[in-house]
Amino acid sequence: MKQDKALLFLPYLAPYRINALNEIGKYYDLTVVFLLENTVDIRYDQKELRSRLDVDFVVLTSGFNFKKRQIRYGIFKLIRKYKPKVIFSNEYGLTSLLISFYKYMKIFQFKHISTTSDNLSMALSTYLVRRLARSFVVSSCEGMIVYNKETKDWYQEHYRKLKVGICPNIQDPDDLLPYNDIYRKLSENYIHQYALVGKKVYLFVGRFQPMKGLSQLITNFNKVREKNEVLILVGDGPLRPDIERQIKDLGLEREVLLPGKFEGESLFAWYKLAKLFILASNHEPFGAVINESLILGTPVLCSSVAGATYFVKEGINGLIFNPWDSNDFVEKFKLARTMFVNFNSEDNNLMRIDFYDSLRVYKTICS
Repeated sequence: MKQDKALLFLPYLAPYRINALNEIGKYYDLTVVFLLENTVDIRYDQKELRSRLDVDFVVLTSGFNFKKRQIRYGIFKLIRKYKPKVIFSNEYGLTSLLISFYKYMKIFQFKHISTTSDNLSMALSTYLVRRLARSFVVSSCEGMIVYNKETKDWYQEHYRKLKVGICPNIQDPDDLLPYNDIYRKLSENYIHQYALVGKKVYLFVGRFQPMKGLSQLITNFNKVREKNEVLILVGDGPLRPDIERQIKDLGLEREVLLPGKFEGESLFAWYKLAKLFILASNHEPFGAVINESLILGTPVLCSSVAGATYFVKEGINGLIFNPWDSNDFVEKFKLARTMFVNFNSEDNNLMRIDFYDSLRVYKTICS
């Protein structure tokens, strides 16, 4: 049976998207259109990543970037060339607006499916220009794919004719789990390299930027820490000098460590070392690190504003806290300390959502 032609627009290719795109390629004759050669923050080896794609792709770089937005020429030509029956656009920027315009003007005939990383709080509090763009795009769509049930319910209530499905930004466990022995050996090296013998490790991974709530996390950890407990902040970013200064001012040079930025196996080894992963963001569309942590068997303490709370089954693989309430953090941290004391001693995948079941919405939403 001949597959329908589909175009899927994304900003760039990241490692965790490869298996997802290959899976979607089983449902359609798929061409992925990347709007950037690479991400700004992390310089992935794009040649290696693209070699693992089983679907066609185009890198559309003609045009210019305005802040974090991509203004691209050639979208009309792409649609005319490929004649897709389905177009998946991403968020509500100019690319999605152009696709919606072509749909309204009936220049091309296709089903338009939009995807968004908005969680419920973002959907509720978005600024005026984005609200207008969202309304214009969504009104042209047959379907919408969101990351969690709360956001789905909101879209379904406000756009009653819209078909809404859920597919979180999920990673294939088979990308990570076969290498547990490698992670374990690396983590043993970290124990000696960073003087962690006999220590309980609590972990953060991400960019050092205001939305991640790192200053408050350090303050809260200082309130609740016990002897031989260490907070490790893996990553880098513009706030590093401020964080270093805060650690020094609080006298936490041995209790809060900044080993730097890691990628691939070297990064995943940190999860195997940790007793608990903490995401303390005060603004977080999703938080893919929660997915990585759970796959690798590390329970999580997750900010309630993160879209990845969809993965957290409280008391089973993690707990959720209010990032604006220090008392709530302290209470949940103490609870997690005792509740998950024996976790991550074996190679347990703590994800309770199936990768392949989630991606199937890309097929069913067009039926």
